[in-house]
Amino acid sequence: MHNPVCPDESHQKELMELHTWLIELEKLEIRRDREKIPDQAFKKECRDLIEGSGEKIGIIQDRQIVTMTSSLSSPLGYSPEEMAGTPFSRYVHPDELPRLAKYYEQRLSGLDIPVVYETILMHRNSSNIYVKILTSLFKYLGKPANLAIIRVLAETKEDASDG
Repeated sequence: MHNPVCPDESHQKELMELHTWLIELEKLEIRRDREKIPDQAFKKECRDLIEGSGEKIGIIQDRQIVTMTSSLSSPLGYSPEEMAGTPFSRYVHPDELPRLAKYYEQRLSGLDIPVVYETILMHRNSSNIYVKILTSLFKYLGKPANLAIIRVLAETKEDASDG
């Protein structure tokens, strides 16, 4: 799978979208600090913001899924409530977990790692879901978190090789 640290031009539109969401979430974080918004109200605002996007968006902090859109949880066979508070590793194909865990740790350490990459997630029924992930760090409740936008490429290996 192609793993660009510096994505090529074909990813420019997606990177702009990722950047736009990072800015929106950072604005909320700044407002939370400035206006002393309670954590629960802030979490609801973030959830409402990303849910309204229609995108498959998730926020991961301390290796746990903080929140995600229903459009992200649905292809995996779960509800957002079922996934919130669970380790992201639970949804990653075992063969891909070492690489994604390494990316996660390196990203938190400030190292240059891929912003756009393909991987395999696992459906509730253990079937593979081939995805492209766009991800970057931002502050959530004052601590580093990962914003991830997921693009489903295929739900079976045969589908992935067709497209």
